Amino acid sequence: MFPLQRVPFPGHPLPLHVFEPRYRELTRRCLDSHRLFGVVLIMRGAEVGVDPDQERSTVGTLARIRTARATDDGGWMLQTLCFERLRVRRWLEDDPYPRALVELWPEPPAPAPTVQARCDAVLATYDRLLAILANAPASSHPSRPRRDNLRSNPGLAAYQLCEAAPIGDLDRLRLLSVAGTVERLDLLNGLLEDVVETIRLLKDSGGRPPQD
Repeated sequence: MFPLQRVPFPGHPLPLHVFEPRYRELTRRCLDSHRLFGVVLIMRGAEVGVDPDQERSTVGTLARIRTARATDDGGWMLQTLCFERLRVRRWLEDDPYPRALVELWPEPPAPAPTVQARCDAVLATYDRLLAILANAPASSHPSRPRRDNLRSNPGLAAYQLCEAAPIGDLDRLRLLSVAGTVERLDLLNGLLEDVVETIRLLKDSGGRPPQD
C-alpha cells in the first residue's frame, strides 16, 4: 500500500517520485513480480517518514506501474495508472512498507441515459463556475472536463468529471466512497454548486468572507 496526501481516481495517471527506503522496496517487489499496489488517502499525519499516528482511509484505488526509471540516488521515478476501486478489510503491520488485506470494489451497473442526464447537469454547473470566474486570473480557472468514455464506460466518464473538480481531498474521498456512478455524479454536482455559491458570495462581498 502507498498512502498519499492525494486521492487518485480510477482511470487517471499517478506519477510518483519514490525516495524512501520502504517504498523503494515496495517498487522493487512490484517490478520483480508484476504486482499491483493500492493507494489510499492520508487523512491525518505526515506523508514522509514513519508516523505512528497516521490515519489512512479505508477506500482507495488499485494502481499499476507503467514505466519505472531508476534515479542516481537509488530511488525511482514512476508513471503509474489507477484503474479500480478497493476497500481495505484490515491493515497489517508496516513491514517493511504499509500493507493491508483489500477487496476490489467494482462499479455497479448504471443506466446510460441516467448517467447521461447526470453528466449534463454536472457540465452545466461547471459552465456556471467558469462564467462566474470569467474576470478572475486564468490560473484560478478549473478546466472544463471531458466525458470521453460515456458510452463505453459510464463509470470512468464520471471519474473524469470528478478529477477536474476544484475541491479538497476529503471531498474527493467522499466521491470515491459513494456506492455507484449516479450517486457520485449527484454528489459531485452538489459540491460544485457549493463552490459556485461560495465564489458568488465572495464576489458580492468584495472578496471578504461573508459574515453570519
